Amino acid sequence: MTSSAIERTISAILSLDEADLEKLVHQSMASMTPLQVAEEIISPALERIGILWEEGTANLAQIFLGSRLCEDLLQRILPQEAHWRKDSPVIAITNYDDHHSLGKKIVYMTLRSAGYDIIDLGWTDANSIALKVKEHQVEVLMVSTLMLRSALKTREIPRLLREGRSSAVMVVGGAPFIFDPELAREVGAEALGSSGADAAGIVQALLEAKK
Repeated sequence: MTSSAIERTISAILSLDEADLEKLVHQSMASMTPLQVAEEIISPALERIGILWEEGTANLAQIFLGSRLCEDLLQRILPQEAHWRKDSPVIAITNYDDHHSLGKKIVYMTLRSAGYDIIDLGWTDANSIALKVKEHQVEVLMVSTLMLRSALKTREIPRLLREGRSSAVMVVGGAPFIFDPELAREVGAEALGSSGADAAGIVQALLEAKK
């Protein structure tokens, strides 16, 4: 069923059919939680579309506009924030060098629903990230990528953070890192999240390690 739902979701996204996409998502929610739908159907569908773009069979407009449709829908179905945690570290999140922001949105929403406050850096480059991390005294930097070329570029970030004398730790996630978990170590990440549900546990583990 999940495989069929992914295929139908891909078709709805590529055709920019908002009504059909919303119908498919709500049908899936009859047997899945909103987070499961986001991670097991919408996110894999966008990953497949990213591959189609790299192969030249999908265009950038389909990816960009389709991603926006998914993000708007996700905003409506995922839970809103809980009561803020008093022990929340300064967390920032970015979809680095990558216009695909669904993965970032999932992590952002799940962390907020767990009571964490997060600074959304949006889509940006390594130099801007380093400056904003220093400006906001960020302790945990979450970086989401969908394309391999963007994942490989994240190795620039720890170097710039060190040069700026920041003690922030980088946590990475997204399709390239899930496909090759060793890549996270190679780019200098402290942790790898394989799903949005991992985010709160990773932040808590990093807090415990600093005590």
